[in-house]
Amino acid sequence: MSFWSELKRRHVVRVGLTYGVVAFAAVQAADVLFPRMALPEWTVALVVGLAVVGFPVAVGLAWAFDLTPEEVKRTEALAAAARTR
Repeated sequence: MSFWSELKRRHVVRVGLTYGVVAFAAVQAADVLFPRMALPEWTVALVVGLAVVGFPVAVGLAWAFDLTPEEVKRTEALAAAARTR
């Protein structure tokens, strides 16, 4: 199994793309709204920094855990997943 298919199986690609879209929207909203709300200029930089720092965290959690209807559980290794089928 290739690395790309393992990323898709663990939903890392979906989480990464979703995070990117939401982070982009948050940065754009902060860029437009924060000056209108008379917030300091560094607050937009803070939002950008948090978005950048949060990306590897979100991708790492997507790699390690699966979200099921019942619970959040650790993602099984491929060999263990094949044995249960």
